[in-house]
Amino acid sequence: MTDREKKRILVVDDEESLRFFLTKTLERSGYIAEAATNGREAFEILTECDSGFDCVLLDLKMPEMDGMSLLEKLRDAQGERSVPAIIMMTAYGDIRTAVQAVKLGATDFITKPFEGGDALTMIEKAIRTRSLEAENARLRDLLFERDSFGAIAGKSPAMQRLFALVEKIARIASPVLITGESGTGKELVAREIHNRSNGPDAPFVAVNASAIPETLLESELFGHEKGAFTGATSQREGLIRLSSGGTLFLDEIGDMPLALQPKLLRAIQEKEVTPVGGDKPIKVDFRLVSATHQDLANLIREGRFREDLYYRINVLPVRLPSLRERKEDIPVIVEFLLKKFAAKTGTKPPRITGRAMNELMAMEFPGNVRELENLIERFVVFGGDVIESVAAISEVVAESSGVASGEAKTKLSGPLLPYREASREFEKEYLERLLDETSGNVTRAAEIAEVSRPNFHRRLKEIGIDPDAFRK
Repeated sequence: MTDREKKRILVVDDEESLRFFLTKTLERSGYIAEAATNGREAFEILTECDSGFDCVLLDLKMPEMDGMSLLEKLRDAQGERSVPAIIMMTAYGDIRTAVQAVKLGATDFITKPFEGGDALTMIEKAIRTRSLEAENARLRDLLFERDSFGAIAGKSPAMQRLFALVEKIARIASPVLITGESGTGKELVAREIHNRSNGPDAPFVAVNASAIPETLLESELFGHEKGAFTGATSQREGLIRLSSGGTLFLDEIGDMPLALQPKLLRAIQEKEVTPVGGDKPIKVDFRLVSATHQDLANLIREGRFREDLYYRINVLPVRLPSLRERKEDIPVIVEFLLKKFAAKTGTKPPRITGRAMNELMAMEFPGNVRELENLIERFVVFGGDVIESVAAISEVVAESSGVASGEAKTKLSGPLLPYREASREFEKEYLERLLDETSGNVTRAAEIAEVSRPNFHRRLKEIGIDPDAFRK
């Protein structure tokens, strides 16, 4: 069997004589050849054929649907990787358009008139090129799988050590403490530990200790009996009991009220909880994974965190590196995010230029992966086919959201500040707006910002904002 046998070629042209000439030439050379008279007919053949085609000889100018329109429609319907090798057939005067087609995904183009031998040579080359592209894409996917762990991506030594550590920790049932800056992906790591420990079907209960008011946190965690307090009209199991057989993820455990810490310690040690208003402990089997961005040792010195609880939750420590410590991972993360958000929006992932990638790698990203994720998501939602620069992302977002007009445009038109200074100015303006809209209510402002009240207070103090000035 020759290389040409079983290879399927589709000829698309509105000229009957050329269709006949090409199909006969292809069949004599061992190919399986079919023909279509226009782009619309070709689209139906290509999308309905189960066995698929290896190459398409596609005329650029045709009635009903031309070659460029068919190419774009195929890419939208099948995805770039599933489109077969495409050779555009064009007159000499349309070479510029044919070059544009190649940029959009066509493999090559050939100008009319041409000899049958020239077409055969180009088809062989196009099929070989498309096969290599598919293999390279497959290898890139394998490489990406090796450099990713669930939704956490990275090929740096720091992340490879993290992946290996999570693999080990998943086999041990002891408590885990994940530390790292905000936005480094602590919950993602917690979920990965859970999935590899218990499987995805076991319960994973996430609790943010800073997001639940202190007066409700005890009832939320440990449950309560009916009539235990005003408003307790029914019995409640509590989140710890709901996590039985799986994982309890306590995020921002550094914000756990001091009065509740002994009860949590007992639950961890004895594997039992006593509901509010109850007198009988209830056995519960759960794996505890905690996380914090705070320095717990410093909180212990300040008397805000129990030392015995610290040693109980910190049996298996996991520290997540900041994005600044693993900048070589940024290209891997960006590629992952572009695919993720493009799939979510049903679009093709934008291409990112080397200039834009270099700019991203030069940024500090105080918000870590979460900040980078927000940046990429905004561009995929508002942007186009190519990310030319970081500035282009900001311009696209501003234009799409209407920020580029009026007062905001005036502020952006001033002198460019260093990134840290510009970030601080933005944060100051953001915090002041929060306080203005909440009339200086720090608790409410912190809830809107989705940060703990102590952390919100700390940032206000560091930046020099007095919340009392906003009280009405």
